[in-house]
Formats: sequence, structure tokens, C-alpha cells
Amino acid sequence: MVLWRNFRALSQIAACLVLGVPLAVATATAQERRQPKILRRETHLVSVNVVVEAKDGSPVKNLEPRDFVILDGGRPQKMAFFSTFTNDPAPTPPRLPPHSFTNAPTRQGPTPPSATIILFDSLNAHWTSQAYAMNHVRDFLRQIRPQDHIAIYVLGDTLKIIHDFTQDDSDLVAAIHAYDRRRSQKPAERRPPERTPIEEFLAGKDIRWRAEIDGHMTGFERVSSLQHDYETALSAFLAIAQHLAGVPGRKELIWVSDGIPDLLLADNLQIYEDARPREMDEAQIEAMRGDIAEIARLMAQSDIAIYPVDAAGLVGPDLGFGNDAGGIDWYGGNSAVLANPDDSYHLAMTSLARRTGGHAYYNRNDLETGIRRAVEDSEFSYELGYYPDHTRWKGEWRKIKVKVDRPGLTVLARNGYFAQGDEPEPLEKAQGSKAGGPKPRGSEVALLSQIAASPLDATQLPITVRLTRASSNAQLQAEVKFNPSSGLSSSAPGTWKGKFEVAFLQADDKGKILDATEKFIDMNLGPTTYKNALRNGVTLSTSLPSFPNATMLSVIVLDQSSGIVGSVHIPLQ
Repeated sequence: MVLWRNFRALSQIAACLVLGVPLAVATATAQERRQPKILRRETHLVSVNVVVEAKDGSPVKNLEPRDFVILDGGRPQKMAFFSTFTNDPAPTPPRLPPHSFTNAPTRQGPTPPSATIILFDSLNAHWTSQAYAMNHVRDFLRQIRPQDHIAIYVLGDTLKIIHDFTQDDSDLVAAIHAYDRRRSQKPAERRPPERTPIEEFLAGKDIRWRAEIDGHMTGFERVSSLQHDYETALSAFLAIAQHLAGVPGRKELIWVSDGIPDLLLADNLQIYEDARPREMDEAQIEAMRGDIAEIARLMAQSDIAIYPVDAAGLVGPDLGFGNDAGGIDWYGGNSAVLANPDDSYHLAMTSLARRTGGHAYYNRNDLETGIRRAVEDSEFSYELGYYPDHTRWKGEWRKIKVKVDRPGLTVLARNGYFAQGDEPEPLEKAQGSKAGGPKPRGSEVALLSQIAASPLDATQLPITVRLTRASSNAQLQAEVKFNPSSGLSSSAPGTWKGKFEVAFLQADDKGKILDATEKFIDMNLGPTTYKNALRNGVTLSTSLPSFPNATMLSVIVLDQSSGIVGSVHIPLQ
């Protein structure tokens, strides 16, 4: 659990602010909705993203506040905020100056108004299901539309980015056309394909067979494999949530798998007793429950809905023919699923979807239809907000339900939230330091290193970096600019304070850290400097050593009061 423990301090603090957004108006303009949310701690507001579908799956766009009913713990709530979000392109942002880089979610063209990620699972899914699902992913890409903003990630031993939503979708269109042309040719006439990540993915290079899934493992090996898969999946989810935090509107995470880890599936975040290995003690189980809770918070904060899609497709009853070949279960040990299509795995898929406002698709042979429906759910959504009338803010899970007072409609919305108090836990305490004692720097350095190792930029805190080389080529000149509003608090009238850490990590092509430079910004602002900081941002300039074998520079800005983070990965060669 050491890998995931290093992430928990950050996710705990960022998630504590989910319920603290004060609103001065009851509606929001399109321009305001595209601005990053500034989280305050003055009051409790629960914000829920809602998709309403007609019987044919099309979005319902003509609803008004009086059509919705919000129940919190079974009690009707008074709506305080209502807005709609349409998946329309935003104006193209101005081009960055030369040698400048940003984590803002821009692309070659208009800023993407939303994002849909297809997470292809080669870590937990059986290899036969991966091959089956790959055919349907190809079918979906053959009907891709310019406004879809599709990303494709592969969940393996690490998170692999095949195509991001910040890239032009024309690359996906060209790649699937090239794949089809190649497949239509005779084998002798086929030319070797270009080895781009997209072409390798379409060719099935990311499909893999794993002994612990498709074969047999027992005892300690199985427990180690379970823990590895669990930690890898959670780390990937954290990176995705941080990456999508700066994208406005509803985001869809389509998880294509037939083996979502058992420890992620239990309703109410409870671990199924039959899925608990005997070798795992209660402390480990309790820590896992906490990890899952933090991911649920981050998903809610970033308006991410999970759509589990069963990669096995339509399966029939197991007639017993698959378990006799040399001791290998050719159905991947999934006989319980085959014997009963309404098994606990599919029920857990549904629970995971409902918890985040998505929809589960299983027992069907048209997986591409499920993917398409998930993409279309981002085209139009409602944002509802209310101030709960309860007084219990101790961090427990509270169930909510959104209903529409019209017959024949389907409502997709998350079914609960964590009732966290106003003030987040101090970062020092979350990382395990004693009250009043020094902050454990080793844990924080490990956290920053792992953020740097992620293939995705964190967009919770937008930052821009200008990077140049000195004439001697012995140094790098870095200029970092960001808006400090998320980390400024007023302890006295007319005074605002905040503390930010800026880390520069250089790594070689194998991911080894060659240099780590840290700078700290302590802010104590009066009224004039406070307004100037919000209007123009804060700039930090520094010199960094240059290493001939460094291939990547990761710049990370950490708001130490809230745990909000922003990162930019800059290629050096």
C-alpha cells in the first residue's frame, strides 16, 4: 500500500472542499460555467450533475427547476442553483508564446467543452474478452464524430496514453481508416504499419495474457496480484481525476473490462467478505476502504461519471466444457458470471455506475452502442445545487436521489456524497506529522515524484511555464505563472495568506529522476496586492541545471493549504 499511501494526503485535502462552493446567483452563464470552480469553505453546497434521457436515449433539454426533485437522506431539498451545460466548442484560445507550455485543456482548434475517455483494461480483463472488446472499439471508432473529443487510455501495469482528448480526433479517424485499408489487402501486399501508439493499439498490441487471470494462482501469489492490480487501478483513477479537473462540464470514463477488481465493487464502499484474502488484516482492509472513498470524492469533484462496459459481451450458461483442458479454465475462472448473468459482478458494475452518475452495459453483443450512448450523455446536462438541511458533517456517506416529475424519463446522477466538514485536515496532519512538528518531507517528495511520473498533466490548478536554455546550454531558465486564488485565505480583515510549493523534476527516458529543485512561495497580501494577484497571477522565475540525458521536465505547483495541484510535462529533447 506504500504506492497509494503517498497519494492519499493530496486526495484527502482536495476532496474535503467538494461541498464548499458559495453561490451568489441562482443561474450561470455559459462563459461562467467554463471558468474553473473556485472552492470556498464558508457554507455547504452539494452540486450534482444530471443527465436526463428519453426512452430512445436522446437527451431531454427542455426541463426547468420545477421539474426536478432532490432527496437527501429521503428528505426533499430546496434547490438553490440550476444551470444547463451544452457540449458546444468554446472559442479558440490565443496561441501560447514561443517556448511556453500549459496544462490547460486545449487542443488544435477550439477548447474541448467536455471529454470522454475509453479506458481499455488489459490489467484485469481476460485476454479473450480483450480481443472481443477490441473489435467493438474499432467499430465505434469507425463512426466517430468531430465533436466527440475521444481519449483512449490503456490500463496495464502502468497507465498508457494512446490518444488524449486534447489532440485532434482526425488522428483517430486516419488511424482506423489505415487499419481497415491494410486489413482489406492481401497479406503479401500489406506494408508494415507505422508504429504509432494508435496503430499499435488498433492492431491489438496492448492485448495481453496474464497467468494470474487466465491461468491459476493460489495463496500468496494471488494476494500479491490482487493488491498490485488494486493499487494500479486506484493510481490510474487518481491521475485521470486530476487530469480532468480543469475540463468544464460532465466527463465520461468508459471502463471496458470484465474483471474490475472486487475491492472496488462493493456497495457502500464495503469490502465483500468472500473477496477478502485471509492474508490481509483488518488495517489493510480499512485503508482500502479509505482509498476508495477518496476516489469517489475526486470523481464527484471533477464531474466524472463512470460507465462500466463488460468486455465479455453477451455470455451464456457455462455447460462445463471449459474447465477440463489441462487444468486451465478457458473461461478465465468466470464460471459464476457465465452461470448467472445477473451475478454480483454485474450488480456491482451497476452500483459503481450509479455511485458516479453513469450507466453499466453488460450482456450485450453491441458494446459499441454502449460506448456511443455514454459519449452522447455528455452533449447536454443539468447542474443542480442545494444546501442540505441536515447538520451531520462528520464525513459519512449520505444517499441522494434526483427525480424528474415526468413519466418515461431516465435520470443519471450520482447517488450520494461524503458529508465533509468545512475545514480540511491540515496537510501536515494528513501526511502523518505530529501536531506542531515538522512536515515529513520524504512523503511529500515521494508524492511529487509520482505526480511527475504520471503520463497525464494535473489540471486542478492551471499553470503556464516558459522554458528557455542559457546560451552556454548549462542551465535552463524557467518562468512559472499561476493564479493563487485556490490557496489564499483571510485570517484578518484586509489580509490574505497562502503557501505554494513549486517543484521541478528532470527525468531520463527510463523515468529516473536526475534532479529535483523545490521553491516555496509564502504570500501575505494586502488589498491591492491581493487584487493584482487574482488579476495577473503569480510568477516565479528560477534557473535549473541542465542534464544532457534529461528527456522530460515536470513542473508541479502544490497549494499546501488545500492540496490542489497542477503539473506540466515538458519534453526536453
